[in-house]
Amino acid sequence: MARQPAVLNMKPLDIALGPGGPGEPKKNATGMREIGFKRPQKTGIAQWMTRPEAGAVLAATSVFVFFAIFADKFLTAGIMSNVFLLSAELGIVAIGVTLLMIAGDFDLSVGSVFGLSAGIAILLLNAGLPGFAALAATLLVAAAIGALNGILVTQLRIHSLIITIGGLMFYRAVLLGVTGGFPLRLAHPVPFLSIFDFYWGPVTGSVSSSIPPSL
Repeated sequence: MARQPAVLNMKPLDIALGPGGPGEPKKNATGMREIGFKRPQKTGIAQWMTRPEAGAVLAATSVFVFFAIFADKFLTAGIMSNVFLLSAELGIVAIGVTLLMIAGDFDLSVGSVFGLSAGIAILLLNAGLPGFAALAATLLVAAAIGALNGILVTQLRIHSLIITIGGLMFYRAVLLGVTGGFPLRLAHPVPFLSIFDFYWGPVTGSVSSSIPPSL
């Protein structure tokens, strides 16, 4: 006698007991269906800590507080002036690097290009070129280097990591050859550089004073 296959009598699982009876999702006070459990939304500091820049801000604040406590002269006007001057220089470079990383590429040659640009500016000023013209020429050279890197990456399909590593070595070698490994100094004061000075209460920063003239 042939065996009859077993038939499972399966019923759909009632997901809730709403006003419409079994099987209909329960509704909240606003009439919306409750599909699943929602985690409570974070607010205040907890919400801010989920942002990508929270780690960098927390690390910078920790370093600042550490040196403010354990370094006696850290909060003096001279030290703050140096901190603001260096932060402005690195911040301008970091803006370009950030945009490049958002696009999915890298540029490891920014440090060498930054140093080469500063060296070109001082050499042009010492040669007697007006400040505005020296600044324009320096920006033109830096822009040309950036355009060359962009062309090599986009047209020749060479990875930006390889291009910029080569640029890091090359432009640093050019700067070393121009300076001979010695720091460059202004041959005379340049009034044009005073437009980059800043004054914030007792803290003052002077670009021209950070490049002392040669004796």
